[in-house]
Amino acid sequence: MAEKKISSLYLFLGIFIFALIIILVILKSRTPSGEITEPTTEIKSEDISKIEKSEKKKTEIESLLTTPIPTIPPPTTEVTSKNLSIKPAPTPWNPEDQPRKFYALDFRNLGELPKGLAMENLKLTDNGIELPPPKEGEEGKPRTGILESPLQEMDFPSNAISPLWLEKIPDGTTIFVEFSMSPDGDNWGIWHPVEVDEDSVGQIEEFYPDGRPNPNYGYTPGGVFSWGLKQWKYFKYRVTLYSETKDSPLLSGVRFFYQDSTLGEGHLAELKEEEKQ
Repeated sequence: MAEKKISSLYLFLGIFIFALIIILVILKSRTPSGEITEPTTEIKSEDISKIEKSEKKKTEIESLLTTPIPTIPPPTTEVTSKNLSIKPAPTPWNPEDQPRKFYALDFRNLGELPKGLAMENLKLTDNGIELPPPKEGEEGKPRTGILESPLQEMDFPSNAISPLWLEKIPDGTTIFVEFSMSPDGDNWGIWHPVEVDEDSVGQIEEFYPDGRPNPNYGYTPGGVFSWGLKQWKYFKYRVTLYSETKDSPLLSGVRFFYQDSTLGEGHLAELKEEEKQ
């Protein structure tokens, strides 16, 4: 009988201890708010690596934020573009950033033809260059004369040029202007025929806005020729006078306006064989 009571006591104690363990497990699984948390998953090695990298990055950022920034003492002299050798960026609309110049030759009252100019079937007069009178009985026969210049070296490599000429054209006569460009004075490009810039005819004023005389007044404007970033160092021109009557056209002067608008990015042109004369 005593042994039965002891066995019952042990059984009761075992059930009590098991119940107590279950209660403790339930209490530990509760959050402060009283909700039961989800069971945690197993922590893998790659998760540990990510956590370590994140902590390292955090440490580096905190180090950068806490490192003092060195102070730079103020300059002893005023900082300007001059003492820093800083040149303002060129602007396409600023004339100072686009070198430009005129070649000009007036044939009136010269006395003799300038050295290097060659004339064929033409004559120089006080008023300029013209065709000689036709022979008797050939008044209606077409006549042609040609003026050709030597090479002209420009003051700086240029990527644009525009011819102008001073002329008188009686009925039945005309003047043709051509020019050629070269990067080196030896290799020459084709002859470019120049057409009259009809939009500019009559637009050249006698005086500049500041009152100075305009030397281009009265000249016939030709078109503007430009080559992008290609530059040239030399040019030459050829003028043909033509008449179908006894009268002659008159060439009194030529002017060539040239400029460099590449803003320092240009390069001397390289002529291909098919582009040469």
